[in-house]
Amino acid sequence: MFLGYQNEKIVFIAETREELENLPCVAFDKIEETSEEYILHNGEYILKAEAEVLRNQEEIDKKIEELQKYLDETDWYVSRYSETGVEIPEEVKQKRQEARKKISALRND
Repeated sequence: MFLGYQNEKIVFIAETREELENLPCVAFDKIEETSEEYILHNGEYILKAEAEVLRNQEEIDKKIEELQKYLDETDWYVSRYSETGVEIPEEVKQKRQEARKKISALRND
């Protein structure tokens, strides 16, 4: 695999050097051969292994966001309890506690 760079950034990938050299209207700062696999991720070429790590982190971030959204949506129970003394339903207490534990675990792993 060959990588074509412009401004120190990979902009094209090809199986042969000739493929890169024969691209019309494209000039590369350098062409480099590599045995590592690169893939396009969010508009940038990165190592395949790094992309897998990023995908895992994105999944973790998404799960944390969902749990935090639940906590945000149920904060009114806490406010109501502190202002009026009306008990928070046990189910809500448990779910909020579980959400906080999951967030902590996801952030620490």
